[in-house]
Amino acid sequence: MKAGKDKARQGISLMNVQQMITESGGKMIYATDNQIFRVTVLLKKEG
Repeated sequence: MKAGKDKARQGISLMNVQQMITESGGKMIYATDNQIFRVTVLLKKEG
């Protein structure tokens, strides 16, 4: 699956996801290693 072709908007969706996670009290960590993109999302358990 490819990301959208519009280079000017590339990465905006990821920033939106990060904003929602941060607003929810969570944390998003991302990194690249040997051309592999990794995302780790940490969220607090309610209840």
